[in-house]
Amino acid sequence: MQQLPKVLALAALLSLAACAPSPEQLCDHVIELSESEDEDAASIDRDDCIDTAERKKQLHGMLKYKQEARCIMDAETRAELGKCGSPSAD
Repeated sequence: MQQLPKVLALAALLSLAACAPSPEQLCDHVIELSESEDEDAASIDRDDCIDTAERKKQLHGMLKYKQEARCIMDAETRAELGKCGSPSAD
């Protein structure tokens, strides 16, 4: 009976991880937005962006990461992206 809370907590954590976009997806979206707005997308280093997103994910926790990731993926302009806290910013 004591195992039930542990199992439920693990299931909740796994469901959180499954629902969040990956750092790679986030950075690809940021780069795509830059390209679509005729900005110099080459100035965004994909590998650095991914490393930063991974660091944020570890530092701030899954819930904060998931919230920010959803905002980033929903953004359709760089201005909207700026309200989220871009993974490449830090």
